This record gives sequence, C-alpha cells and structure tokens, in this order.
Amino acid sequence: HLQFTVMLYAAAPSLGLFYIWGKVMAAVIAVKRRATLRRMLLWRNAKTQQPVSLAGQTLYGQVRDPARVLVATIQIAALDQAANTGKAVADFGDTSEWPVGRLFFDFVREVPSDSGVVTVYSKTARIDVERGITDV
Repeated sequence: HLQFTVMLYAAAPSLGLFYIWGKVMAAVIAVKRRATLRRMLLWRNAKTQQPVSLAGQTLYGQVRDPARVLVATIQIAALDQAANTGKAVADFGDTSEWPVGRLFFDFVREVPSDSGVVTVYSKTARIDVERGITDV
C-alpha cells in the first residue's frame, strides 16, 4: 500500500496552491473558461516528506462533470528526476469548451513493482469553472 504526498502549485503565486496528502486531497481550483490551466506537481513520501522519484511511472488524470462525463484528460509529464525528484507538470488542456460550473478531477500514478503495476489514486478534487467577463 503506497502512501504519498503530492503538492500541486501554480506557475504564478497569484494562481494559488493546494496539497494532496496521501490519498486525502482538499482542493478547489477556480478557473475562467479559456484560461490556461497548468500546475506543477511534487510527489513526496507521506511519512518522510522526501520527494519520491517518478522515473518509469505513468502519471495522468481526468476532469469530469457531476454526471461523470469526461471533460478533459490531464496530461502529466515528469521532469528530469535526477535534478527534479518527484516533480511533474500537469496540463489540463484547452478550457475554452469546458462547461461553466463544478467539475471534478483526480490524479493516477501507476508504479511498477515486482508483482506488477500498483495503481494509486488521489482523492477527488473540484474545479469551479466561471465564464470570463473580458471577451478576447
């Protein structure tokens, strides 16, 4: 049973931050439609708080509406683990067609082991999508 911590933070401080502790995630992201939604992730061991290497692992996630309709697939790319242990970038994709309202997402980490692949899910978190005021 793997336990990990993921810290998800914005590229710019004004975009906010939230944490995923082990399998418990308390988070709400507010985003305007058409805005870029990209976040840096940091996976840590829940007990030691040391970064966990993501080398050889598969990382991804999904965004769904309350009826579980798929809205977006989250592309997660691990950075060079020798220099950036535990770090990855999550790209939520084009938000221009996302429905206004509440959406939900989680992350998946597939870890190779001697007995096969161990799949670890984060707890579900929420995205509040707002209609933009300024039209570009």
